[in-house]
Amino acid sequence: MIERRIKLHHDGHEQTIRLPGEFALPGNEAILRLDEGRLTLEAVDRPSLLATLSGLLPLLETFPEVDDRPPEPVDL
Repeated sequence: MIERRIKLHHDGHEQTIRLPGEFALPGNEAILRLDEGRLTLEAVDRPSLLATLSGLLPLLETFPEVDDRPPEPVDL
């Protein structure tokens, strides 16, 4: 376990901390829990794109045929 003393900063009605580099979390979100006076900060595990796509159900509808014509010329 790594333990380090840090300073608390007050900004109006909010209290902030700066995490030392060795405590940096991945991503842009985290979960903060308060349980009987103990704060826990936990990284949010985001599934990879492939994991998300593999969990999607296949589409069962058919799509209409579309004429795939080349675009009209544009005079620049």
